[in-house]
Amino acid sequence: RRHGRVLGALIVVVTLRAWATAALVTFIPLLGRARGLSLGEATLPLTAFLLVGACGSLVGGLAADRWGRDRVLVGSLLASVPFGLYVALSGDAGLGFLLTAAGAGFCLNGSFTALTIRGQESVPGSVGMVTGILLGLSVGLGGLAVTPLALLAETAGLSTAAALAASLGLLAAAAVRLIPPAPTQVGVPT
Repeated sequence: RRHGRVLGALIVVVTLRAWATAALVTFIPLLGRARGLSLGEATLPLTAFLLVGACGSLVGGLAADRWGRDRVLVGSLLASVPFGLYVALSGDAGLGFLLTAAGAGFCLNGSFTALTIRGQESVPGSVGMVTGILLGLSVGLGGLAVTPLALLAETAGLSTAAALAASLGLLAAAAVRLIPPAPTQVGVPT
């Protein structure tokens, strides 16, 4: 109860980020197929999204230690949007599609590391609980969001649904403002 406001704000941010990530993971190969790629070729941008995303997690953690959790969190969420919109709306099926999918994965996953660190710092003494909530919710809520976005893709079009998913990074970045300041720790940027 004591940390309800912090946890609520963290959950809003992790939910929006998870929806964007899960939807892009689902839509990237479908967009590739719709643009004329073979099934094998359509998985390459998804592989780039996931592999470069893993690198983004490492870089996001390092960057958060150097420049502050909130700066990296907001910056990476905002940076994911143009990459995701290009993936969704460009019509490109070549190198640009592959590189921007990788960029979206890098930024979205870089934000998750900063978000996890921010959560751990915001609820001192409950690091395991906060980490479990953020990880569990990111997987569970991300999966739940794919269904309504898939229904939207069937009615409004795949590119429209993917663009909406990519734009969720804007809302997630704005929602970071809802997270109360973390208790101050000497020598640790926030």
